[in-house]
Amino acid sequence: ATQRTFASSMLYVQLAKAGGLNATYFRGTDLALPVDHKLDATIDFSCTEAPVGTTNVPQDFFSVRWKGLIRAPAIDEVVTFQSTTTTSSSRATGREGVRVWVSGLDVGERSLLIDQWDGMDTTYQATL
Repeated sequence: ATQRTFASSMLYVQLAKAGGLNATYFRGTDLALPVDHKLDATIDFSCTEAPVGTTNVPQDFFSVRWKGLIRAPAIDEVVTFQSTTTTSSSRATGREGVRVWVSGLDVGERSLLIDQWDGMDTTYQATL
């Protein structure tokens, strides 16, 4: 048998679950301190309080990393990601933001689709 050696950068594990995306919730905005994990069937949140179904996630200053597979209904179908960030009057000094990375079919291929941290009642949109 022939042995082959692969660099660790060539190896990856992807766990996809039917019915949603794997979510890891973090305290703060730097994705450094994970505090909860769950399967999110729908990503449609109004973040005026801690996300429903989570524990140890603060009401404010948290971030989420979703991983999984999003499949377009047809091969040539356009997929659009949209995020609306708002700042309520009680949180006027806060910052809201969104960053959307999408990985391609090739290992290591990543595209930054949305990179906005303005937080001034703005809708951000990107299309694949």
